[in-house]
Amino acid sequence: MIITKYGLTKTKLQILAMVAMLCDHVAKVIIYPVIISHYSNNWLSNNSYILRMYDALVFLGKISFPIFAFFIVEGFFKTHNVYSYMKRLFLFAILAEIPYDLATSGKLINFEKQNVLWTLLVGLICLFIIDNFKNSKFGLCKVIGSVSFILLIASFLNLDWGIYPGIVLILWFYLAHKSKKIRLLLGYCLMVPDVGFMSGAELSFLLLYFYNQRRGRSNKWLFYIFYPKHLLVLYLIQIILR
Repeated sequence: MIITKYGLTKTKLQILAMVAMLCDHVAKVIIYPVIISHYSNNWLSNNSYILRMYDALVFLGKISFPIFAFFIVEGFFKTHNVYSYMKRLFLFAILAEIPYDLATSGKLINFEKQNVLWTLLVGLICLFIIDNFKNSKFGLCKVIGSVSFILLIASFLNLDWGIYPGIVLILWFYLAHKSKKIRLLLGYCLMVPDVGFMSGAELSFLLLYFYNQRRGRSNKWLFYIFYPKHLLVLYLIQIILR
């Protein structure tokens, strides 16, 4: 793939994904529980702009995950130390769980659903397994067995974005990494049965098409800090508004 100064850098794409995630969480952590769930259908019909705002923010929110999934795979190919990469995700998945639980359920600990960093971590572990076993003796059997075991465990965790389309999309981005167009086109097709056509997710694949293979000015801690922090802030705003 030709690296060009034109297009979107990794940093710009990740910032766009964070903004999209913020939109989604504003809708689900503030607008729905504070306004929509507390007013009658009659009031909402007279103030329909609230529902339109909610739908628009959720639409934009669908942009976020495919971009994060894409860069988990890019990070796997480019990292100098995959163990440190996994440890970093694991640490922040733990740190983000309480803010995530508070924001999504109002509970300090909620085992019904786990934050998206766990989804990204499980996807990364699967990539690590595939990459290490694929060329070994009985490699295919080892890969299928090990990945199936990991996904079986993950199925009990109720991860945000789930095994499908979440981890499946990460695996697809890995398997098709040599062909940009096929990677993105079929990646979107994989998501459609879950998110629907014209759901907002297609915008993320369009943005990824303009990825120029450049990192850009970035701080590798930006997303890790932003994720739990914005959830905690939104939860506090929810409490104040209630």
